[in-house]
Amino acid sequence: MKKNKTYVVLMRKWGKQDTHCYCLGVYDKKHRALKEAEAEEVHRGGTKYEAEILEFDLNDSESCKYIKQCFKLIKYWKKS
Repeated sequence: MKKNKTYVVLMRKWGKQDTHCYCLGVYDKKHRALKEAEAEEVHRGGTKYEAEILEFDLNDSESCKYIKQCFKLIKYWKKS
């Protein structure tokens, strides 16, 4: 049985996990999530907000997979 994918786009201020964050949207196509995230990054000044995109199987919170991580978050996680 084919699983339906859902893509959640979060916008993180300065690309940090401990600052302001908002949900830009939830999409059923990866391409659309990436396109909307890129457009929002540009709209918000290019550096102030960085997108993070998570992929889930519909109705399955255990299936989380990162599609796009904030560069600063990747650096932070590598330190931990």
